Amino acid sequence: MRTENSSIAKLTQALQVEDESGLELLRLLQLHLFGRFDRDEQDNMISNIPKSAADEEGFHAIGTWHPVRQNDEVIFKRKEQMDSVFWESTCDQFRLRKKDGDKRVCLIGESAAAGMFFTPYITPAKALNNYLKTDGNYSWEVIDLTRNCMNAGALIETCEHALQLEPDYIVIIAGNNWFSDIMVEHNGPLSRRRKYVMSLEKNGVEGVITAYQESAGKLADRVMSQIDKLASKSPAEFIFAIPALNYSDWVRRVPLHWLNNEKTIKWYEYYKLASKALDKKEYQEAFDYGKKMIEIDNGSNSASSRILADCCIALGKDKLAYEYCVSECDNSLIFDEITSFPAVPSYVRKKYEKNNGICPHIRFLDFEQVLEEYFGTKVLGKEVFVDYCHLNPEGFHIVMAPVANLILSNEKNTREDWISLVKRTAPLKTNQSQLAVSYFCTALYNTHLNRPISDKSDVDWYSGLFQKAVDSDRSVLEIMKLYIMGRSCEKGSGFTLSKAGQKLFALMNSPLDFPVAQEAPGADALTVEAICNTLENNGWDGNGLLNDYQKPYIQALENGVDLTEPAYIEWLNSHLKMSMDSENGTRRRLPYYQSWWPRSFFTLIADGEHDLSLDLTCRLPVETPDQNHDPVRILINDQEIKSVTGQPKWTNQHIDIPAEMLNKGFNRLAIEWPIIDQNESQRISQLAERYYKGLKVDFFPVLGEIHSLIVRKV
Repeated sequence: MRTENSSIAKLTQALQVEDESGLELLRLLQLHLFGRFDRDEQDNMISNIPKSAADEEGFHAIGTWHPVRQNDEVIFKRKEQMDSVFWESTCDQFRLRKKDGDKRVCLIGESAAAGMFFTPYITPAKALNNYLKTDGNYSWEVIDLTRNCMNAGALIETCEHALQLEPDYIVIIAGNNWFSDIMVEHNGPLSRRRKYVMSLEKNGVEGVITAYQESAGKLADRVMSQIDKLASKSPAEFIFAIPALNYSDWVRRVPLHWLNNEKTIKWYEYYKLASKALDKKEYQEAFDYGKKMIEIDNGSNSASSRILADCCIALGKDKLAYEYCVSECDNSLIFDEITSFPAVPSYVRKKYEKNNGICPHIRFLDFEQVLEEYFGTKVLGKEVFVDYCHLNPEGFHIVMAPVANLILSNEKNTREDWISLVKRTAPLKTNQSQLAVSYFCTALYNTHLNRPISDKSDVDWYSGLFQKAVDSDRSVLEIMKLYIMGRSCEKGSGFTLSKAGQKLFALMNSPLDFPVAQEAPGADALTVEAICNTLENNGWDGNGLLNDYQKPYIQALENGVDLTEPAYIEWLNSHLKMSMDSENGTRRRLPYYQSWWPRSFFTLIADGEHDLSLDLTCRLPVETPDQNHDPVRILINDQEIKSVTGQPKWTNQHIDIPAEMLNKGFNRLAIEWPIIDQNESQRISQLAERYYKGLKVDFFPVLGEIHSLIVRKV
């Protein structure tokens, strides 16, 4: 035993060394010892629903509803479990058996099916029921079994267990969430890492993308095959609807991955030029630069596709815009470094949208085609969407009409026009105060947590999102006030314990609303300013709340603040995966700041009356043979403060910021990096070697690094 303990101690010591050698040893041991037994993860899709055994009568729980016998019948009753907050929140129970002569529909799917933000008062399930109740022949029951964040394994499990209810129809709206389980991650499962590294060694990062797309197609085939098998054994009719995506209003920019053509860095030069042209609304010039970008990346990057899509939309080229929008969405799902926005890849959509006999027991609908038929264009945005894929109540009313029409036509054995069904059926009546809360949470999510990456910071545009909530019902202004007060408590860290936070909790619609509100990633200038502007514009003291919010940040300048702390970084999600680290206010997962973009942005909060000093310790990613490259530029509110010569080693620069260049309150400090050629083949070789071992890798070029960015009052 003593020898065994000694060996374990030595192994533990070897694995816990401060550098990466311990992790490297562990990864190599995994590959050697477990590789032969590691099955392809797609063969065993894991459900994100907590496991539960069948009861003594053989009935299984359906999500958060568990079978119990009550008065000689089986009732499925809500039971609190780990994921209860994600399920439909108002249904406490439903019966195993429907009433004689009734018809039953089970609606299953992800957040797009659940009606994220508008639950529980307005949902696709209620929109579907609104249509079905117009049928005078039957009494219809729609059971909402949707779950936010439902993955592929959970979908299959829910479908299987829903058949216990003997539904007449199973309606599924899903596909957005399936592909996060195959993203390219440096610490992913062995089977995934081994498969991707083989592609990486053979064809570079482009080979990884091809392997991902193949995996996405196989995963979709496997999911649909299992659902079709369930449908073949059930008397229930299965209807599968593919969710639509917001192409017009949502940006899904991802940095360019390393290529094999020695032009990766050149792409970033064109990106800078195209972005500046877009900001000036010089669309043809931006389009020309975007074409140069796409010639380099061969259509494999979302940022170049988005630039071209924006130009085409502005120039009235809708058909071409759609093609670039689709490319953007397909290319934004692959890597795990940037916060992803769930979506169905186009190559999966095309395979199943035409009822081509692949799954003969399922009837398919494509909500993208539904919306195109209704509006006359595929490039839709705020008309029906509230973010990247979630619909508004008007959207629910439209897309659930063809679903209802399929069901009613099947019952009557006739074919009807679903658009006329939309027009002759009154939409769901809404409580305006509840609707206002929903639009507030939508604006908060878009501005505060999942804001797209862009060089622009358009406060007026985001203020408009909050104004939409006010336009629904002015009572939401009290909620906005409470939100800012809660965020002001200990710089947001005391949100849930504050009186304002507790009051806010009581005013939310859905159990999922409050987690969105309480998540507080730092200074969050755009969100706070947009809300305070909205309050001020509607006769409330938004400016007073804004001043109170900013005071502790201003006071902190007395001792100096490091703007590379996550609290001050814009688009924190693109640097630190908040879903994996709740301690986003610390440096625990961010040893120093790295930029994948030509510009880095930080929030500086000042009183506008005192000069500030800035100490920047930074470095460039590579040794350069000469010093003829562009300098590192430091800007405040788009005005240059100073340009300095970047070095490949850590160097410190002292910079004075005069008070006259500062706003009172929020200021946007930017670092603009020079675009310097890097040894692309060497970078890809290093990437492949590290990825094989499961070490941290950079799939994208790092354009600049900051060790510290300390600002203090002079």
